[in-house]
Amino acid sequence: MMMSPVTGIVWLFTVVLTVLAGPFGTYDGMEFSARTLYWVSVVSLALLCGYVVRGVVLVMIGQERPALFDLAASIVVTVVFTPVLILVGRCVEGLLGGMPPEFPNVVLYTFAVAFAAYVSRRVVVRAEECTYPFFDDEVEKEPRLVTRLSPEIRGKIIRISGQDHHVEIATSHGSETLRLRLTDAISEMDEVEGYCTHRSHWVARDAIVQVDRESSHKISIVLSNGDVVPVSRKYKPGLENAQIL
Repeated sequence: MMMSPVTGIVWLFTVVLTVLAGPFGTYDGMEFSARTLYWVSVVSLALLCGYVVRGVVLVMIGQERPALFDLAASIVVTVVFTPVLILVGRCVEGLLGGMPPEFPNVVLYTFAVAFAAYVSRRVVVRAEECTYPFFDDEVEKEPRLVTRLSPEIRGKIIRISGQDHHVEIATSHGSETLRLRLTDAISEMDEVEGYCTHRSHWVARDAIVQVDRESSHKISIVLSNGDVVPVSRKYKPGLENAQIL
């Protein structure tokens, strides 16, 4: 969104970079205040252009191939915005104290700034839903238990409930029953934070919506998918220590 904090971060980063670097002769040809006003105007216009282009490329390519998306968006921004930047440069030619910037330099700089803005939004600010493949392990690892599930069920695991030698695994996309012991299923959740609320139930902490207390001895936890799991006396102290109860 145009008014999101992410937009402000990208805008500020780009303005600071261009004002300090002073490309196209603006560093030598303009005072600091004039250079700041010039690049604030140019970057703001470029950001608007970038969001329009992003929407178009999103429809054409999608976000499943992030590297291709950012490369394509940067190329389109370069094609669309380079003429605008040259026109603006000619309008302030007198302030620059010389000839307007050469076309190859404008193309190279426009592409570099556009690509840096798209990449920083995705990798540094983490605003996009998916990142580059070589950053995936650093951003979020799926627990091993997810790989046991059918593709259509895979998602964030909300709850694991055991009965005999089977477990029911509830995710953000549905539920599935596997032949597996509860303790083994929990061990395959790796570093996902979660707690046993009962000898037959494990829940992910970020899936907990609220705690229902019918009495001091009858407590249950409501999860993000609407499921309700009981809290037994054995696991109540641990949940209290975790500040869940």
